[in-house]
Amino acid sequence: MTDEYRELQEIHSTLNEIKKILPSLRPDWSWAWIIVVFWFFFSGWPGSRLDRWTDRVWYSFKNNAKWENTDIQKRPSDCDLLHAPIGSKGCYYKKKNSSFTDSDRSKLLETATTPEDRTRINNIPNSVTVYWEKTAD
Repeated sequence: MTDEYRELQEIHSTLNEIKKILPSLRPDWSWAWIIVVFWFFFSGWPGSRLDRWTDRVWYSFKNNAKWENTDIQKRPSDCDLLHAPIGSKGCYYKKKNSSFTDSDRSKLLETATTPEDRTRINNIPNSVTVYWEKTAD
């Protein structure tokens, strides 16, 4: 072997050793990406498509309402941190609901005076509407 070849082999082995040590010297930022992904997911959770679906399941079950009689409105985004202009807006949206349930029907039936009113009240389906109320900080 020539001296040049041995020198190249030595440089190559030194570079391989540095390559093995290098990952331990760099900070591991993979946990930061996980935090960023979770932050974006959960900051957008209220009013998201998945949230509206789970709300529809919950409120239709809780109030004994049919799926088509459960209305879940989309949350407005004008108070969001990343909505233009970017930054705090001094407001947020709180989830509220309005429902017509069996107990409401019973109260109406107590006040009904005619058989037609009783029939009309009994034909009103259970329903739920979930809406968003803007609140200042």
